[in-house]
Parts: sequence; C-alpha cells; structure tokens
Amino acid sequence: SSLAWIVIAFLTSTAGFMLLRLKRGSFSGSLIVLSIFGMVVYSFVNTSLQIAIDILQGNAYEFNVQNIINTLSVPFGWIAVLWVTMTILKGLRQKQAQSDRYWGI
Repeated sequence: SSLAWIVIAFLTSTAGFMLLRLKRGSFSGSLIVLSIFGMVVYSFVNTSLQIAIDILQGNAYEFNVQNIINTLSVPFGWIAVLWVTMTILKGLRQKQAQSDRYWGI
C-alpha cells in the first residue's frame, strides 16, 4: 500500500514537471521515459514483494514456466512499453536533427 502511494507521488510530480516543460516549449520526452522507467521498477518491486509475502506466509512458489510467465507478465509488459517509447523518441529526435524544424522533442 505504501509502495503504491510512493509511486503515485512520483508519477504526479513527474506529470507536473512534464506540464511545466510543455508550457515552456522545452519538452524533451525524457520525463516520459523516466516515468515509464519508474513503472518498470515499481512493477518488479511489487511482484517481488508479492512473491516474498507468499513465501513468508508458508506458501510454496513453484519455479515452472507457466507460473513465472503469469508472475512476470506485468513487469515485462512495462519493459516493452519503455522500449517502444524510447524507440519513438529516438526516431523523433533523429527526424528533428535532419530538418530545421523544432518539434519540441
């Protein structure tokens, strides 16, 4: 519960910084990458805490493929979102470098 509030506070402050940079015209997209990286870290920490709580309560965690896929699907999903976002931002930066127009990224 407290981990979720820490992530909510982090994402809210990051969204505020993104809004300020967007209004100034100096939006670079790095805050989006930072917020998605925060979600990657949160999902891994949350998953590991859930596994640790289950083990401490006496439940056995079975290391089979299906259980690992079910457990780590959300963190790997956030890693995929992070990769797609970084690829899009890299492409936009390269397009901006080739032309003289400023797109804000």
